[in-house]
Amino acid sequence: MSKIMKELRDLAADELSKKLEDLNKEKFKLNAARASGAAAQDVAKFRTVRKNIARVKTLLKEQEIVAKKSKLSKSSKKVMGKKKE
Repeated sequence: MSKIMKELRDLAADELSKKLEDLNKEKFKLNAARASGAAAQDVAKFRTVRKNIARVKTLLKEQEIVAKKSKLSKSSKKVMGKKKE
């Protein structure tokens, strides 16, 4: 696992959302710079930012799925418990 992913996995959902917002702002600025004829290094930075956005979105989706699964398992245990009584 990459260093970036390790750092991102330690963040909470609200922190990841803030990080995603910041990355989108940076992507917008880089896109504007690229449109005005930026250097090749800005193109590489743009690619890195896009990949980081994808990483953050992936982690947010993973957290959402885990939360749904845990909620379903809790509700199914409650339902199963009521049926046995």
